[in-house]
Amino acid sequence: MEIICEILRAIQDGSARPTQVMHKANLTWPVLMTHLAVLLRHQLLTRESSESRTTYRLTARGSAVLNIYLKLKEEVGPLESETILVQRLEEEPPVPALAPRERSLALSAIQSALGGANFRLRDGTVPGKSGSKYRFSLLAEGLSKSSHAFDLLGSVTEGAVIGVCVKQIDSDIPVHIVYSKGVSDGARKLAGSYSIELVPVRGLKGFVELLAFRDALSSKRGVLLEVDPSQDYAPAIRELVQDETKRSRVAAFTWKGSPVYPVLPRNDMVYVYLMSTAQGTKHAPARPREFAVPSYDEAAMLEFLQESVRRDDRGDLVIFDSISDVVVALGSEKAYRFLKRATHALGAGERRSLFIVKRGYHDERTMRTIRDLFEDRLVYDGSGLRLDKRA
Repeated sequence: MEIICEILRAIQDGSARPTQVMHKANLTWPVLMTHLAVLLRHQLLTRESSESRTTYRLTARGSAVLNIYLKLKEEVGPLESETILVQRLEEEPPVPALAPRERSLALSAIQSALGGANFRLRDGTVPGKSGSKYRFSLLAEGLSKSSHAFDLLGSVTEGAVIGVCVKQIDSDIPVHIVYSKGVSDGARKLAGSYSIELVPVRGLKGFVELLAFRDALSSKRGVLLEVDPSQDYAPAIRELVQDETKRSRVAAFTWKGSPVYPVLPRNDMVYVYLMSTAQGTKHAPARPREFAVPSYDEAAMLEFLQESVRRDDRGDLVIFDSISDVVVALGSEKAYRFLKRATHALGAGERRSLFIVKRGYHDERTMRTIRDLFEDRLVYDGSGLRLDKRA
C-alpha cells in the first residue's frame, strides 16, 4: 500500500512521466511498471501516450484513495512514534538530576533571558492529549501567544531526549532542552531527528533572541525592528537568516555599507537585493543571487520587493534594511508612500517581512508615522533583542 501511495503522490506532485515517478518514489523500473499496471487496472490512474512520451494522471478515484491514506498516516503517525519512544525510554537508565544550587542558577539564567526579551513566564504544568500532565522546568509565552517549554538538564542523554520527545508529542508544545554540561553524540542525533533544540546555558541569550524573531514573524504580518545603531545588531540578523534558511528562502534588501550586508550567509537560500544610489551605472554583483536595486526609484523598489518572494511559497521572509536609508534616498513623503504600498502588498500575500528602522535618525513624529504601519514590533538596544507591544 505504501508503494502504491508513493507513486500516486509523486504523480499528484507533478511527476507525470514514468522516469520521473521512478526517481521520485525511489523504485526500480520493473517494480514501477508492475504497480502502474495495477493502478491502471483499478482505474486509479489514466495513461496518455504520444509518439514522444507517456504520461500518467490521477483519476478522481486515485485522488480519493491517496487522501484517505495520507489522512490515516497523519492520525496513526504520532501514536506509532510515541509507542516506539516509550519503549525506548523504558530501556534507558534514569537521567541524573542537577545539584540544587546548579539548577537554581541555570533556571535564574533562563528566566532572566526570557524576561529580558518580554516573554511571559507561565506555570510549567501542561495537560497532554492523552490525559497525562507534564511538568516542565519553565514555560514561556510570546506576544503572539506562541508557547515554548524548557527542560533543564545537566548532561543530555538519548533517554533524556526520548522523554522530552514524548512530552512534546503529547502536549503539542515545542520543547527546548537547556543543558549545563554536555550532550552525547547519540542524543544530539536523536534530538535533530525529532526537531528538539539543544541549548547550552551559555548560549541562552542568542537562542531567546531567535525565539523573539520567530514569535514576532509568526503572525505573517510586517514586523518593525527598531535598532540602536550604536549596538552590534548584525549578529542577531545573521542568526535569524541562518535559522530561516533551514526551511525557507530569505530575500534581503540592504546596502553595501550596512552592518547587515557582510554577515548575510552565502548559500542558495539567500537572495540579496543591494540598494544603490548610483544612476546610469551597473553594479557588478559580488556573489551569485545578488541584484542591484535603484534606491532613488520608488516604483522600481516596489517591483523588486514584490518579485523577491516566490508566488508558490508563503514561507519566504523579506528583510528590508533599512527604512532610515530609504527616507534619506527618497525623502519623507515618498518613503512613507513606498512603505505603505510595500507593507500592504506583502501583507495581502501573507508574506512575512522584517523592516529595520534606526533609532535617533528621525524625529518623534516621523517615528510615530512609521510605527503606525506595523502591528508587531521588536527592539534591539543595549539589552539585546526584545518583543515590544504596539503603543
